[in-house]
Order: sequence, then C-alpha cells, then structure tokens
Amino acid sequence: MEVESGKSHRNRPGLARALEACRRYGAKLIISRLDRLSRDPVFLLSLPRPDTAGFHDRAAATSAGLRGGAAARLSAAKFAELVRPLLEDDLAGRSANATAQELNRRGVQTPRGGSCTARSVLNLKARISSPL
Repeated sequence: MEVESGKSHRNRPGLARALEACRRYGAKLIISRLDRLSRDPVFLLSLPRPDTAGFHDRAAATSAGLRGGAAARLSAAKFAELVRPLLEDDLAGRSANATAQELNRRGVQTPRGGSCTARSVLNLKARISSPL
C-alpha cells in the first residue's frame, strides 16, 4: 500500500509495481476513489489501453484523448442531423427553453442519454448552422 497524494503519479514506486503486476497477471487494480490514483487526465487515459499506452506515454494518451473527442464530435453531428427536422419545422421560432422542454416531453435524449437543456438546444442549433 502506498500513502501518497493522488496529485502526481511520479515518484510512486508502489503504484508502478501494482500496475506492472496487473499487466503481468491480467489482474484489476482496485482503488477507493479515482482522485486517489491521479489527478492527471493524460495519465488516467493511458491506463485503459496498456497495450498501446505505457505508464509514462503521454503522447499515446493524448492521441487516445483526441480520438475520443473526434468520436464525440461525430456522434453530436449525427444527433444534430437527426433532430434537424424537428428544430427547423415543428419547433422553429420557440425559445431554447421551450424547445428543450418540448424535446424532453417527446422523449428525445442527448447523445449521452441525458435530458435536453436550453444550452444543448443552442449547441444543436449552432452545430446545424455550421456543420463539421
């Protein structure tokens, strides 16, 4: 066990040994809270894919994060095209709040499965007016 702050993964020999053992034996590392492991998002992104990103491989982790962002943008663009007819026909002229309320009433969820908000409606309208 290592009693270090999650602020930095550097100089954490116990963590390095635990991660190496997990890789070697195909085991899972259990931690009490994610912020106890690290507060460095690039380091955390490097953990799900040990075959492509090493312990200190910031470039691979950054690349994985960029690919994830591209996938999210593509998903958002597809969603915007799906709801475009609603926004341009049925709900045209309504405020963002009224549009969000109506989309929620109709059971339309955001790409991540959440409820529509005025902000998400404004983002959709902006995406429709200037696609990828």
